[in-house]
Amino acid sequence: MLAEHPLDAVRLVDEAFNRGDLEGLLALYEDDAVMVYRPGTVLRGKPELRDAFAGLLSLKATARQEKTLVLEAGDLALFTSRWTMKGTSPDGKVISRGGCGSTTLRRHAGGGWRIAIENSWGEAVLD
Repeated sequence: MLAEHPLDAVRLVDEAFNRGDLEGLLALYEDDAVMVYRPGTVLRGKPELRDAFAGLLSLKATARQEKTLVLEAGDLALFTSRWTMKGTSPDGKVISRGGCGSTTLRRHAGGGWRIAIENSWGEAVLD
């Protein structure tokens, strides 16, 4: 499934994440998508994304965009947001994380959008 607008793609990612839908989540990323998993760790391609998302989904977390901005230029879009995520670790500890992130999306044939690059760590990647 491809989203008609970049903001729809991000909304669909959050919805798939929140319901624990790994396949639905991966469908919104390009096959060779790149994601900063944490500062210093960059994942490349759906196999690596699958492993990372499987671990994140085990937290039964929910993600929410607090504030967003989308800039489009032709077949590219830059999505910037302030977001939060809350869940529970396997040992029962509450996990709460948030930050500012940026995501690059690309429009595909037929007009739908998929995520090409994701950095949910904001400026922390510069440290």
